Amino acid sequence: MPTLSQADLDHIDLALEFHQSNYDNAMIYPAKFMFIAFPIVSSTTPKPLTPPPSTPTLDLDNLVRQIKAQWNREQALQRKQGFERAQELQDAASLVFNQEYTHSDSTSMSFTDRNRTGKYISISDAYPSPETQMMQAQEAEMKAREAEIKAQEAEIKAKEAEIKAQEAERQATTPASLKYISPNPDATASFFARHLRKFHSTKKEFRIQTRYISPPFDLRSGGPEIVRGGENKPERLRRIWAHVCPARLRLF
Repeated sequence: MPTLSQADLDHIDLALEFHQSNYDNAMIYPAKFMFIAFPIVSSTTPKPLTPPPSTPTLDLDNLVRQIKAQWNREQALQRKQGFERAQELQDAASLVFNQEYTHSDSTSMSFTDRNRTGKYISISDAYPSPETQMMQAQEAEMKAREAEIKAQEAEIKAKEAEIKAQEAERQATTPASLKYISPNPDATASFFARHLRKFHSTKKEFRIQTRYISPPFDLRSGGPEIVRGGENKPERLRRIWAHVCPARLRLF
């Protein structure tokens, strides 16, 4: 694939930006007030792309061989680690089952229980560490908070049900003759009149501007486009107009 130099990228960027600004102006202004519709392209405008550099060819077979070797190494390492882990677990289990502690007093802790229920007593269960105690306290606090929030929600639901019941009762007691009469009969009319007044007062601002509409690159204001990269507006305009129409460069 041919590589693009920075000059080519700048050239493409400017061309895209010019078309985008034309599109923006076409969205803003009616078409008959557009001064510039498309760039005037001369024979000197397009620049040739830089030739591709000579890249070394990729040895695909060698790459596949390396990837396969790496994959085999990783699989062998995983198998070895799994085997070692299984061996450790087996050793630990046999150690636990071989040590049968039978003391005279039944209160002392034992690694295994004599009636083989499968439950092992550990010191950390009987004497929890400070961290475990703190976590248990936090869990209890969270549960209390959740219960409190649920109680509040139930209270809110009860209030809503009460309000609905009151509303239904009020609807039932309201006579049918009052239900369809609006309380303020001229509210809609006054709203419409207010809307009309507002429209008439601001109508002048909605006129289409027919007197002067700036071209896409207005030479006074610097144009609607964003100035990039620390260059001032005249320099940028000169650069853009050099791409748009080289014949008008004497303007500057």
